[in-house]
Amino acid sequence: MPNHTDFPLNRWDFSALMEEIRQMETIPDTLTDKETGIDIYQGDKIDKAALIDILQHFNEMDNLAQLDAKQCYEKSIYDVRDFQFVPYWIKVAKDKVTVDYVGETVNTEFCMTFRNIDGQWQIG
Repeated sequence: MPNHTDFPLNRWDFSALMEEIRQMETIPDTLTDKETGIDIYQGDKIDKAALIDILQHFNEMDNLAQLDAKQCYEKSIYDVRDFQFVPYWIKVAKDKVTVDYVGETVNTEFCMTFRNIDGQWQIG
């Protein structure tokens, strides 16, 4: 059975990047969060407020990914490390957010797409 540290929730803080964005006159296509090293793509394709909102609510999206990984682990015969992932990059759009995840200890990579439906972030 996994413990609470196997699939941590609320693990990202983009407050410094959000403050940088607030100070920018124009948003570049690619931003990199200095604390996490996570790249954010297509930031210039949405308005500043929407980009900041996505970063403010990123933990909601990542928590869904963590809970999904936990559920997959609980149904499998494999080691918990096979289900531990971190975001590598984030691509933002007006109607969705795509996050590329990489394995922390296994060589794997996949994307998850999130959509805000009626004020709630959902996978898909």
